[in-house]
Order: sequence, then structure tokens, then C-alpha cells
Amino acid sequence: KGNGDGVNALSNEIAAPASVASHDGCDENGRKDSGSETAHQGSSLRKFLKKFSFGDTDPSGSGDGEEDEKLKSCTSGGSTSPLSLKNTKSVLRRKLSFGRKEAGLHGGGNTRWFHNLIPLRQLFIPRVPYPVWDDNWDGHRHQRRRLQVDMAEGNPSILVTRHILLVRHGHYNEKPNDDQHRILTELGKDQAKTTGVRIAQMVYHNNSMCPRSPITRFSVSDMTRSKETADIIYKELQEMYNYRNTKHPKQPWDELKPPSPDPLLNEGFPVHHIPGPTGFRNLRCNEVDRDFPRVEGAFLKYVANCTWLEEKAGPETDNCLEELNLPDVTPSSSRMTNVKSSHEYEIIVGHANVTRYFICRALQIPPEIWLRMNLYHCSLTYLVVCSNGRVISRMIGDIGHLPQEGVSMEGILQGFNWE
Repeated sequence: KGNGDGVNALSNEIAAPASVASHDGCDENGRKDSGSETAHQGSSLRKFLKKFSFGDTDPSGSGDGEEDEKLKSCTSGGSTSPLSLKNTKSVLRRKLSFGRKEAGLHGGGNTRWFHNLIPLRQLFIPRVPYPVWDDNWDGHRHQRRRLQVDMAEGNPSILVTRHILLVRHGHYNEKPNDDQHRILTELGKDQAKTTGVRIAQMVYHNNSMCPRSPITRFSVSDMTRSKETADIIYKELQEMYNYRNTKHPKQPWDELKPPSPDPLLNEGFPVHHIPGPTGFRNLRCNEVDRDFPRVEGAFLKYVANCTWLEEKAGPETDNCLEELNLPDVTPSSSRMTNVKSSHEYEIIVGHANVTRYFICRALQIPPEIWLRMNLYHCSLTYLVVCSNGRVISRMIGDIGHLPQEGVSMEGILQGFNWE
């Protein structure tokens, strides 16, 4: 449900050669040869699906080939099994991942591989194929529709834009094996302080006249280096809050809550990276099995969670769009006077791998490209979740606030002249 347009579009593309077949597939009297037309369409369908097979004829991973038998029967031609767009749509949905209830790893066994790079079962599959935008990526599409109807009817509404700031921890001592001794170095502490000042300036200059605190959530990984970084940033934000409340005593902001540690945000290896090592022995399959559910859960909790929509439009249900029979509406400008805009800031202090996974998931690009991005210590990544559900990246790994001598990566890597 909800992806019928995509299936119809692909079905139409598959059926496009039919017009050619109607001219070529004729008998000597000019009548259409239905068998020839059907065979032509069946061949086109098989060629089309081959492009999306990922080198695997059974995406379910079960090896039984049930879907391929259905596909074969749909594309075999002849009067007994004519090609019908209606009876191939269900196959298309499964073969091309249309109509998936949620994005995730492919699943199945280890016997099939994606282009001989990684096990197919550990390939990330989106709800809709790239580069189509999944407008229900966060599970709130129907709630946005309800809100759209309210605005069209002239009811008072508030549209919230979420500003998500992802901060990597500062430089730390990597030698100890136990996490509690992997603490920030003096360089890391300086990086965290400078980053805290930068965030405080960003929040203050854009929201100083706002009657309520713009920072709605401050979260941090449960690992020592991240918690130390978050504590230093928190102190800088507290100073900014005190300064702001002194200037606007009639509308003071509520006290900023300390960062809340969450093990879901701990560093991990959620998906394979391409390009990467080759050969099963060189892959980190066990780590993907262990970390993907946790990191994906963190993404759903911190990026895909729109509390303001739930408060305004009510809880999401599977069939609420059909039950309410909501019309397609566009609020007129004359009724937009009752609509107000609000901005919320959420700060997450964590790690490079998790942040890069969040970037890929939020922008709906393959997570397997995550290692093509470098994130320096205390770099800033800035994602904006618009009120209509679109996601925009304003910064990825920005370190413009750090002095040149304060730029570091891993271990002894500093500056930019390294590979």
C-alpha cells in the first residue's frame, strides 16, 4: 500500500514495447497476433527484471524459486498464460521491493552474494527503490495528511521544523582496551569546548526571541569519550541559556536538561561498506548481524520520531488514510494565517559510524556508501527534517569552527595531508 504509483510506472515501462509488438505481430490480413505480442512483452519483462535481480533469482533467500515460477508463468506467452499487468504487479512488488512495510537488510541465507561483494542477506533494501523518495520513511505520512486537511479547513496549526545536530566526540586516548579509560585528551577537550561555543551561537542567534527553549532533546552515546564531550558542550549551552535569560527576563527559557546517555547510540558496524574488503573471511558479517538492529533502532528513535506530529494529528494506524478518506488538498494562502512555524533543536553526541549511517538513512541513499565520508573529531553534521517530511543536509562533518591545529581524525592523523 502507498507504493502503487511506483508499481504502475514500472508496469507501464515494461508494457511500453506493446505498441511496437502491435505493428510487428500481425498476420497476413493485418490482424494482431496476440501470441507474438504477449511473447514480446514477456521477453521485455524478463529483460527488465534481470536488471534489478542483483545477480539473484530468489530475493527471499529461501532458494525455493517460488516467485520466479510465478514470474515465468506470467511471462511465458501463449493463450494459456497471457501477460497481464494485473497479475504481475504482485510479483513486481516482491522482486523490486515495492510495498515493503519497512526498510531493512535483505535477509535469507549466506549462499547468494551481491555482485560478489557482500552476502545478499546483509544488503540494505529500502521501502521504495532509489532514487524515489519514500514519503513515509518515518511512518508519519498519514498524520501529515491529517494536518494538511486541518490547514485547508482553516484550523489553527503549528508546523515544526526539526534541526538535528550530530556531533562526533573529541580526540581521545585509543590505546586502552576498556572503554572507561578511553578518555578525551587535552586536544579533545579543547575541541569539545569550541564545538559547544559554536552550537550555542547557532541556537542563540536564530532563536533568542523565541518564548520557549528551542533545544528539545540532548542525547549522547553511553561511551566515555562521547559523554565527556557532551558534558563540555552542555556547560557552554548552560552559559548561553543564562545569558539569554538575563537579556529576556520576562520570557525565560526553562533550564536545559543534561545530556541523556543511551547505549543505542554506541559505536558499531551497522552495514558493510562498498568499496571494501573482498572474500567472506575478510568481511565483518557477525558485527553487522549484531549492530544493525541496534543502530537502526537508534535511527528510528532519534531521527524518524516526530513527537510534534503525534501530539497534533494523533497516533498512526495502518489504514488511517483509507478509513478517514482524506482528500488531496493544498491549503490556500488565505487560510494559512492560522498556521504558525516553530523550530526545535536536537543534539546528539556520538560516533562516526553511527552518524554516517544516520546521514545515509535520512537522505535515503544506500547506507553501504558510509565509508566514503570522513568525519573529524568534534565535527558537526546538520540535518533538517522539514514539516512536510523532506530531509535536507546543511552540513556534513563541518569543522569550520576548529582552528587548523585543532583538526584531528584517528590516532596521529591530523590536518588534511593523509590518505
